[in-house]
Amino acid sequence: MSGAIVIAHHKEPLREVVQDAHKVLDSIAKEKTGRNAIAIRLKKRSGGDRDFSCKWNEENIFDSGKTVLKSFMNICGAAKSEEISTSLLYKLQNMEDFFEPMLDCTDDNKNKIVQILKYELSHSGIKIKENKLNNYSRDLAGICFKKEKNEKLVYNFEAAVIANFLQGISFEGAAE
Repeated sequence: MSGAIVIAHHKEPLREVVQDAHKVLDSIAKEKTGRNAIAIRLKKRSGGDRDFSCKWNEENIFDSGKTVLKSFMNICGAAKSEEISTSLLYKLQNMEDFFEPMLDCTDDNKNKIVQILKYELSHSGIKIKENKLNNYSRDLAGICFKKEKNEKLVYNFEAAVIANFLQGISFEGAAE
């Protein structure tokens, strides 16, 4: 089963939001990500749409045994509890060129990505315990990088921005 969530401004016409939800379901959740997936679109009045999608049980390639959806929920929770700087989550959009040379899906590149995110987290002005720092860096990598069929990684910083926006949502009992 696939699903789509569209988060829009309360003044956005409901008919347009529902139509957009159908488009997100068909074009992102089913076609782009594949069936049995969820797609989330954040519609900001001040800017373009931001999208995040994953299969319900898609494995986080940076943290075996954990799903991308669970990693996404962890980042939402960390932003809510202020264990992750919200400015860092927005800063990731400026790091696309920085990650460009690491988009071949090798273990070495995946380790570099995790180490860079760990460095950024540790220098974001918030003290994080070492074990949480390791977990959050793998969670962030897992939601922001997706392995394509051609063995390349695709960088999507928008996942972190959406996680930040959803920080007030309780996911208790979800994805377990």
